[in-house]
Amino acid sequence: MKIKHIHRRRGDTDPYQIVVTDADDEPMDITAATFVLAVNSEEEPTDATEPPQIFTSVGSIIGLAINGRVDFPISSDDADNVGAYYYEIEMTSAAGKDKTIQGGRFIMTQDIAK
Repeated sequence: MKIKHIHRRRGDTDPYQIVVTDADDEPMDITAATFVLAVNSEEEPTDATEPPQIFTSVGSIIGLAINGRVDFPISSDDADNVGAYYYEIEMTSAAGKDKTIQGGRFIMTQDIAK
């Protein structure tokens, strides 16, 4: 799993984008794969479906799947959660195999304009 911290400002609703890469850091063909970004207030929750789940976002493959690009939309409600959290991105392959491909801290800071 790749560790990467996400820093966002309150109210920013632009999608969070990743490029899924292989072991050689080359874009991976993600044809028919699905993606979920989950943000939680606990680093190791016992049940991700119960609070303190902050939000989840279903990813969309952008452009050609062979380029590995995925966008995760952030709604205005989701962008209103100021605080320091944890996240992970799970990929389900076309074969139905789940793999956590990225995770780390998810930090939403206050914005002056709100």
